[in-house]
Amino acid sequence: ERNHQENVLIVTHGGGINIIYHILKVEWTNKNKSFPSSNTNIHKIEYVNDGWEITQENLIVHLK
Repeated sequence: ERNHQENVLIVTHGGGINIIYHILKVEWTNKNKSFPSSNTNIHKIEYVNDGWEITQENLIVHLK
């Protein structure tokens, strides 16, 4: 549905995260540099003001 209010969890590797970042921040091509992403981190993307926004990057609080 277009107007769902549910959360979605995506589990992926750094390549998938980089594609999402490029789509949201800059146009993606396979020639762009990677966004930094460490192992097992969490990124939060929210729908804010009629658009998708990365609200938290590289969270590792679950590792402490």
